[in-house]
Amino acid sequence: MKLVCMSGTAGDAAAAAMIAREPERFAARFPARFLRRVRKPAVPRLPACAECPVPIGEGGLWAALWRLGEQAKTGLAVGAAAVPILQETVELCEAAGEDPYRLPSAGAVFLMEPSDAASMEDAGLRRLIERRERMDAGSAEEPAAGVAGPAFAVIGHTAEHAARTVRIGERIRYLDRG
Repeated sequence: MKLVCMSGTAGDAAAAAMIAREPERFAARFPARFLRRVRKPAVPRLPACAECPVPIGEGGLWAALWRLGEQAKTGLAVGAAAVPILQETVELCEAAGEDPYRLPSAGAVFLMEPSDAASMEDAGLRRLIERRERMDAGSAEEPAAGVAGPAFAVIGHTAEHAARTVRIGERIRYLDRG
């Protein structure tokens, strides 16, 4: 089994583009400080042991997860709650009537990693996982300047079955090519 990971945050580039296209519309609804937190994402740095990197482009997260499963020739089991997404992105997309999970996420990438930390040749990956765990535990650690949200998140794992599933609360959603 391998871990399914995400570098970057969901929909952030699309949210930044929405603000750039209609600044007055969003400035009337949201405070300036809120809008400043939505920024163009940094280029992801992938660990040396990354496998099957898949950019989250056209079609958004769900389409990219399908492509990841196709490329790796495996099923996937992913938790939607583990997907890194800025609250600002969620609120901007809600205001614009968009689904942030279906928007391109320029700078975000899905990849697979060995599930056994001892087999990871890249010490940097272990540090990213430890940093993510500290953030999940409520650490006040902020992302580095130029990094939009968590740099790296484990969002699921490969599965023995061929299905590509996403758990959303108690529901299981089966992904398709679309």
